[in-house]
Amino acid sequence: MEPPLSTAIETQVWIYAFSIILPIICFLAVSHWPGIKYARSGDRERKQIGFIAIALMAISTIVSYWLAFVWVNQLVHSLLNSVGNLGGF
Repeated sequence: MEPPLSTAIETQVWIYAFSIILPIICFLAVSHWPGIKYARSGDRERKQIGFIAIALMAISTIVSYWLAFVWVNQLVHSLLNSVGNLGGF
């Protein structure tokens, strides 16, 4: 039997920080993220910790994809402008 999941403030801060810096793509490669365990817990407080961690990861993933999209879009526009300027010598 596994020991009960910790609800200490230090544990919560670690889980929430890990959820923010670990978008969903990395989550698939890392099996130690505890958000799912907490969300599936029978205890109300632990379940809430898990759902907050899942929400933070979802927000982090959306922001990461958005930033990547903006960066690629700016890069493409910059390259197209550079190529367009070469034609006029």
